[in-house]
Amino acid sequence: MQQNEICWQFNPPQASNMGGVWERLIRSNRKIMHALLSEQKVPDESFAMVLTEVEAIINSRPLTPVSIDPASDEPSTPNHFVIVGSTPDLPCGVFKREGNYCRRRWR
Repeated sequence: MQQNEICWQFNPPQASNMGGVWERLIRSNRKIMHALLSEQKVPDESFAMVLTEVEAIINSRPLTPVSIDPASDEPSTPNHFVIVGSTPDLPCGVFKREGNYCRRRWR
């Protein structure tokens, strides 16, 4: 590493403000998960589904400026690089409360 002049720089453990971009993405994930779950306890299968939806929401955010002109191209998103296309269409679901958690029923 020294031959290639690679220098490691670590963030102090209690200094999340030094994380920048990835700390902002963590906050976005937490915010979306809170909106979807709102303090509910969910089984592993439902939690995996929620994480998939959070991933789709985060990866559909625009990386380039959004134009108000309808004739302009759609802005680039992480999905354009990950799935080589725009936002995937997620199937709609109906939520039904069962005990202490909500279970999603696919349409």
